[in-house]
Amino acid sequence: MSKQSKNHEDTFDSEANNKRAEIEAVIQSRRASQDADEEAISTIIEYIEEKIYPFTFNKNGFQTIEKLYRKFELADIFEAIDTSATKYLKYNEDDDLEKDSVETFIKRIGGIANLMNRPPIDQKIAYVKGICRNRFDYWNEGNGTAILRDYVESLRCCNYSEDEMIRDFDEDVIPRTKEARNWSQWRSLIEGWTEDLYSRSQEQRSFRQAVNEGLDQEHQSEDSQYIEEKRKGGANSYQAYKPLRDMVEVLCQNELEKAAYSSANQLCNAVASMIEEERSELLSVFQPYQNHQREGTDWRKPTFYGWVNAHYKASKA
Repeated sequence: MSKQSKNHEDTFDSEANNKRAEIEAVIQSRRASQDADEEAISTIIEYIEEKIYPFTFNKNGFQTIEKLYRKFELADIFEAIDTSATKYLKYNEDDDLEKDSVETFIKRIGGIANLMNRPPIDQKIAYVKGICRNRFDYWNEGNGTAILRDYVESLRCCNYSEDEMIRDFDEDVIPRTKEARNWSQWRSLIEGWTEDLYSRSQEQRSFRQAVNEGLDQEHQSEDSQYIEEKRKGGANSYQAYKPLRDMVEVLCQNELEKAAYSSANQLCNAVASMIEEERSELLSVFQPYQNHQREGTDWRKPTFYGWVNAHYKASKA
C-alpha cells in the first residue's frame, strides 16, 4: 500500500449505493470486450480506494482484482467489498485508517465473495471455524472441518430440515463454540452431540457400523450414472474425473499421515471440504457435484466417497 496526502473522507452510504448501481449497469453493458474488462477492474479498484483513502493499490493491485473479476459476479464483488470494509477496516484515535486493517480488508474480499456463493449451512460451518481459529491457541483445520461435517450429517440423519439445521447452529453450536475454552473442549462437545444424534437413528447407526467395517455395499459401488459415463466416454467420463481422483489421492495420503481419522466418512468430509475451498475448479466436470448445486443432493456419495474409502482401507491394511 502507498499513502496519499492525509484528508480522510467518510462519504459512502446512499451515494455509494447509487454509484454501485451505475457502475454495475455500465460494466454489464460493455463486459464483452477486453477494454471493458480493464475498465471494470479499474472501477472496482476505484470503489475500494474510496473506502481506504488515503491508501491506494500498488502495482499488484490490478492483478488481485482481476482474479476476483474473473471468478465472481459483479454484484457479489461489490457486496463482498462492503462486507469486508464493515468488518475489517479499523481507525486509530486520530480517525486515521490503520494500515494493517486495510491489508486485511483487501485480503478478505475474495473469501467473503466465495462464501456468499455457498449453501447457508456451509456458511455457518465456515463461521464456526472462524470463531475457533480466533479463540483457540490450537486449531486443527482438517479435523475441525470433518467434525462439523459429521455433525451436519448427524442432523440430516435425524431428518432436520435446512432451516432447522441453521437454527441449530445459531442457537446451540455458535453460542457454545464461543464459550469453549480450547480445541479439546470444543471437539468433545461437538463429537458428543454428534454421537447422541446418531444414536437416535437406527438406520444411521447401521450405516456407520457398515462404513467403519468396510462392508457397506452401497458405498463400495460407484454411482451408476458415473459408470455409464465411463462406458460411453462422454464429457463426464472416467478420464475427465482423473484430475479430481488424483487430487483425492494426494490429500488422503497427506491427511492420513498427519492426523488420526476414526472413519472413512470423516476423512471423506475433510478431503471434500479442502477441494471445495482450494481446488473447486476440479469439481466443474464432476456430475454428482453439478447435481448437488442444482438439487442440493449429497455429491460425495457414493463415487467420491468410494475413492476416499479405498485409501482409508489401504491405510488400515
